[in-house]
Amino acid sequence: MRIPWNCRNFFASISAGSTILALITSSPAHPGQHGPQRIAPNEQTVPLDIGTIPEIPESERVILKARVVDADTGKLLPHRIRVTDTLGHYYPPQGHTELGELEGHVDNVTLEPDTVNRGNRSWAMIEDGVFAVTLRAVDDYSVRIAHGFEYEQPIIPLNLKGKEGQTIERTYKLRQGIDMQARGWMSADSHVHSLSPEGAMRQMAIEDVDYTNLMFIGPEHPLFTRGFVTGQPHPISTSDHIVYVSQEVRDMNQGHMTLLGMHDPIEPVLVYTGTGKTELIPRPNEPLNTEVTQRMRDQGGLAFHAHFLFWPGYGSAVGGALGLLDGLEWTSTDIVHNKRWTRQGLSIPGYEIRPTGADSGRLYYRMLNCGVRMPLIGGTDKMSAARPIGSVARTYAKVEDWSHDGFLDAVKNGRTFVTNGPLLTLTANGESVGSDLRFTGTNPVTVTVNAHCFTQRPINYLQIIQDGEVAYEIRKDRFEQEADFDFELIFKQSGWIALRAGHDTSDPEDWWGYTMAAHTSPLYVTVNDESPANKEDAKYLMARVDKTLDWAQNEAIWTSPTTRYTAIESFQRAHRFYEQALERARK
Repeated sequence: MRIPWNCRNFFASISAGSTILALITSSPAHPGQHGPQRIAPNEQTVPLDIGTIPEIPESERVILKARVVDADTGKLLPHRIRVTDTLGHYYPPQGHTELGELEGHVDNVTLEPDTVNRGNRSWAMIEDGVFAVTLRAVDDYSVRIAHGFEYEQPIIPLNLKGKEGQTIERTYKLRQGIDMQARGWMSADSHVHSLSPEGAMRQMAIEDVDYTNLMFIGPEHPLFTRGFVTGQPHPISTSDHIVYVSQEVRDMNQGHMTLLGMHDPIEPVLVYTGTGKTELIPRPNEPLNTEVTQRMRDQGGLAFHAHFLFWPGYGSAVGGALGLLDGLEWTSTDIVHNKRWTRQGLSIPGYEIRPTGADSGRLYYRMLNCGVRMPLIGGTDKMSAARPIGSVARTYAKVEDWSHDGFLDAVKNGRTFVTNGPLLTLTANGESVGSDLRFTGTNPVTVTVNAHCFTQRPINYLQIIQDGEVAYEIRKDRFEQEADFDFELIFKQSGWIALRAGHDTSDPEDWWGYTMAAHTSPLYVTVNDESPANKEDAKYLMARVDKTLDWAQNEAIWTSPTTRYTAIESFQRAHRFYEQALERARK
């Protein structure tokens, strides 16, 4: 059982002379709610003033004092809390404020005592497990409590009619349905920008996240200027919670890159390279994403294609083909029903233009079907209080050693799944995800798959994916918390297996109203030492790299003929990789 961490121990060591961060003005979304702009230091040591609440006459007030504890141990749980009335009005606990819908990005770092998801739904972050809130003496309040994906996420009714002038005490007990840490799984958010290490530690305890990868963007980002980049886990890290500060390299055309385990920043340190936003000055598309990966490997780190569903870019198919991309990162885990348009919808000649998240997911399957091996990681791309750590997506990595190095090893070798709720386990012939089952001979081979899913949120399907297609599916109106099944797959040639789970419709309790979804990294099947091959997928990827070559020759910005040649030559090698897949598929 994990012991909740109380970050107050660290507050005393925080320096008082930090720069000032203007927090968000209290939202006027609900009638009667007003408040001045809140000002707090980056490293906040005291609570904010009492937040704005709908005006309550003193004669009608009730104070709710509540504790949130683990149902089995009685230990206080850090948590997120949201108390609302029948009209949806939010009542912030004492020491907290209401935040309205956040616009744009916030590049400062803070401890962030309050957060907000879409639809002006504010939440208070309670690090010590205890809160107090002033309410009206009426019935039918709803108390929502969250502490990660492994614990219950209840919506508890609260009736206060006839209790004017009273202080009501409650203890809310949350039961942990599954202990992933005890099973060797480390949970992580790979992509966080706008928190200090102290703030990250605070939210990790609240959201039940074990590892956070903070990333600076450009030379002026506070995570960079304040000296947090050391090549080691931040000193605030503990045996249970690890914070590492790294970098996001952002090429507007190739796609962005999430860097893990960075020791030295990737130069030049810029906010972005390339073109794609009219308000930005174009900069050379250098270094190439493949060069970034090589630089990271030289210093013992990893490079992933960031928020892949949203921004597939020119670089992913190239990096995958050349073995110079360590994997893909998703900020939205649903590759089947996500209808958002991607940031960069590439038109591939001869193929339907489908610039949606679902198509990006298919791009991943196409690469796997042609012999590319890439695991998955999940992160939030947190840039403001509009999402806490580990909310819209997180990684679970099966570690052999509970450490920063153990996490990198698990991610590098594909012992991962990504999720915004469901928790998955997949084995084939007793081997876990990331493994390579190898067979020889001329007869088809049989692989026995075991799949397991635990979820606190509603899902209605579990699917085994074989070579990009649904090989086996279980559908129900609603699954119980746990589901487990075995199934046999037949392979006549090399391929791969994955498990995914989710729901067909969006979940109103999800942070951004996404559908519940999770997806494992692949488990590979190799027959007679051959790489997988699929004719149609190879043709598509060749056409996609043709488009990349056209971009490199006619649109990309290079600083010299040498760098232009290097780029084009690497793209041509990627094209040859997919040509070879087509040749294998035609045999």
